[in-house]
Amino acid sequence: MKVAVYGIGNNFIRNYRWIADCYEIILLVDGGKKKQGTFFQGKEIQSPDILKVGVYDAVLITPNAHGEMVSSLLDIGVKPEQMIFLNDILPSDDVGKELSVAFFVLGGLGDALIALNYIELFRRRFSGEHVKFFLETVSGRNGYKALIPKQSLFSEIYDISENKICPEKYHLYIAIRRYPEVLYADRSRIARLCPELIDYIQLLEKFHIFHPRYFEKDFVADGVSAAYEVICGRKRYEQPDVDGYLGISKQYDFQLETDPKVMEYVGLNVSGYITVHRGTEARNYAESSTKLWTVDGYNALFQYLGTEYPKYPVVMVGAEYEKNENLIFNGVNLVGKTSLPELAAIVGNAKVHVDIEGGLVHLRHAVSRKPSVVLFGPTSEEFFGYEENENVRSSVCPYPCEWVRENWSRECIREDRKRICMEGIHVEMVKAAVKKVLER
Repeated sequence: MKVAVYGIGNNFIRNYRWIADCYEIILLVDGGKKKQGTFFQGKEIQSPDILKVGVYDAVLITPNAHGEMVSSLLDIGVKPEQMIFLNDILPSDDVGKELSVAFFVLGGLGDALIALNYIELFRRRFSGEHVKFFLETVSGRNGYKALIPKQSLFSEIYDISENKICPEKYHLYIAIRRYPEVLYADRSRIARLCPELIDYIQLLEKFHIFHPRYFEKDFVADGVSAAYEVICGRKRYEQPDVDGYLGISKQYDFQLETDPKVMEYVGLNVSGYITVHRGTEARNYAESSTKLWTVDGYNALFQYLGTEYPKYPVVMVGAEYEKNENLIFNGVNLVGKTSLPELAAIVGNAKVHVDIEGGLVHLRHAVSRKPSVVLFGPTSEEFFGYEENENVRSSVCPYPCEWVRENWSRECIREDRKRICMEGIHVEMVKAAVKKVLER
């Protein structure tokens, strides 16, 4: 049945999933001038005057108090038999028996993987037949969705704009960048269906009250919170687990979707090749990024690997925008040639992966927890490092400066010595780390 929904308020938002499953919603209507012209789930909210055109089968009236609405509908020609009232049709058996929990994930690939691992532990703690989980991601930055198994913990995954989230659609809505932030909670419903979850919500809200700086909308909060976690002796992957409530471990509990046949497709032995990556996240990418190791360093490393370990093909990986014509590389060049699931399989199964600190290091850990050689400069190995990896840092500048100032990723704070931390990493240090991994 095609319906026009009249009243885009809390009743409608709370029951939207059920309504959308039962009816074909073709119009959204509201008498409030402020709502008219705005959008919900891609549909524009319009004036009741649109109902004069009878393209619908019925008008679904959602507010509990609807006397004036009925009168106005009759005035514009809607017949009484065309009016449906939400309270009359909502199955009583369903009322209060379903709990919808949504997570809004922000950040890059590494942030998303850590968030998904947190969500998996959340699900194990608070799951039940009546609990449904939803994932919302930022439009244009959600390629990692392809890694989530089709039979995953999420009922639906939505791609939305960051400034158009609607937390009230769900009974619990948590945004995750570094720490979980409760943006909406229907405490009455949650208390009935999952009382333990109320205690957890209060824990998160208490943390927010005492640490408001970590939830500022600028990314400087990331640097401040990283310092806090290092002082507390915790790693980045543990960060979302406030007070250790969920018990996040060193291993990722969320299982990613990978296909081992990918290696055969590109002609690689499953356990006999080395992957190398030179690049950083797209939104901050610049060839002068303070996170990047030197081109000369990579060229010397390629020569060393080809001479000392000829039995292991060297595979260069990365995104299209990370190509660099100054790299002298004669191995298997897959830069810009793989999807994220393919990249996960290739990087995850390499004998060793060489990289700067970034998303692919987190991806390899999530897939296989096999060792990487990771070059650290402006970011902290104490915070971002994994224990299976060989983490390389120069003593020339031992101070991580991530978010000490806003343009940290583009300009070195030590302006007299550009990128001193990464330029201070000599190829001999990287060679020694690679050798150590391969001889384990």
